[in-house]
Amino acid sequence: MRLPFFALALLLVAPVLAAEVPASPPLAQAAPPGACPSLPRPRAGPAPFPPGESLTYDVDVLGAKAGRMTFEVLSPTAHNVELPIRVRAESNTFFTKIRKVKAEVTSYLRLGSLRPSHFHEELAEGPFSRVADVSFGADKVAVIDWRSNTGDGSTRHTFANDALDYVGGIFLFRGIPLKVGEPFCFDAYAIKRMWRVEGKVEAREHVSVPAGEFDAFHLSGMATSYVGDLKREVHIWVSDDARRLPLAAVGVIDLGPVRATLVDVHRPDLRTSAVKGSLEW
Repeated sequence: MRLPFFALALLLVAPVLAAEVPASPPLAQAAPPGACPSLPRPRAGPAPFPPGESLTYDVDVLGAKAGRMTFEVLSPTAHNVELPIRVRAESNTFFTKIRKVKAEVTSYLRLGSLRPSHFHEELAEGPFSRVADVSFGADKVAVIDWRSNTGDGSTRHTFANDALDYVGGIFLFRGIPLKVGEPFCFDAYAIKRMWRVEGKVEAREHVSVPAGEFDAFHLSGMATSYVGDLKREVHIWVSDDARRLPLAAVGVIDLGPVRATLVDVHRPDLRTSAVKGSLEW
């Protein structure tokens, strides 16, 4: 199995898949040593992503369209405890000839803190399939249970302060304050293991994507696996406005450069104009 793309992009956005790595040993694994301060609390006021929001992305590999993925903000769970974020992704006809991919993942964010409480993923690539469930405990232990058509397993991992998944991570960064030059550090789940992600807000840049033109924060980071010292570099652009839209992500997989770009936005507070690529709020 490969690395889900948005797992690649913060271990962030979701699946075109990259090189498979072995699972961590079925033992308790400690977070890497070194300072990793807590991420900020979300900004005051409502979250910038209301229930009913839907974001659609084109995913390109080596400059060719490989598939699409959609992020959906679902209705809060009972008693307004959690906000589910669901991602669905599938390779297109062209890319299926190289690598057939289909995935559905859901991150359950705690309302208030916007940190994930648990995460569920179902991934399929060709004849291979995997289901994983991850819980993030108040005791700073992440428990990963997974099963596939080649085996199953369970691991426990202690983490430093913030433990995210590759979908919840995107939405947390939409909610917290960002400032150019500020560093960030957190631990994240992807492909049956935990990673330490360290980076910073690089710059404020103007970004043009099919959904429109935006001023944006450019975030860059390096993800290093707890075990095996595997590394992945990631770059994300998030709009510098009240909605903090994830606009684009760039990384590298086993086939080469991969990019996701925002092509369509549906929100309760949004009107799409008749001019393609223009959004009115």
